[in-house]
Amino acid sequence: MQEPDGYVLHPPPLFCPLDPHTKSPTLQGPFQAMSGMFTWVKRLILLSFVVGILAAGSYAGAWFRVGKFLGDKPPLGGRTSKFAFGGTEDLSNKPRVWVFKYSTSQLPGVREATIYVSPTGKVVATRPANLGDRIDAWAQSLEP
Repeated sequence: MQEPDGYVLHPPPLFCPLDPHTKSPTLQGPFQAMSGMFTWVKRLILLSFVVGILAAGSYAGAWFRVGKFLGDKPPLGGRTSKFAFGGTEDLSNKPRVWVFKYSTSQLPGVREATIYVSPTGKVVATRPANLGDRIDAWAQSLEP
């Protein structure tokens, strides 16, 4: 089939022709009814990716804050961490925090310690309450 100008016309494709208004591919047949679902699945995957990146960034910020709080040679070991999404019962207003628990300690009089860090990276509380002072005193005792 030829146009008067000498161009060859190809038959339209059976699937995915271009929409004349948007110039983007359109679906035909059984896929046309499912196109809305594909859009939602793509959006859900994108949303999951963004939430995952935000959660990883929050954890990294909390982890670095705890590392800065403990210093170069941390006296605490055996760390476990979790995010208390529903809030923690240990604090009065039950904020959502990262909870870092340490099961071993080199600090005198401290068997285990807990550090609560907000999702934005601020230290909310510690158990024992004077943990920062004890770490500073321990660090000064190591200096010659």
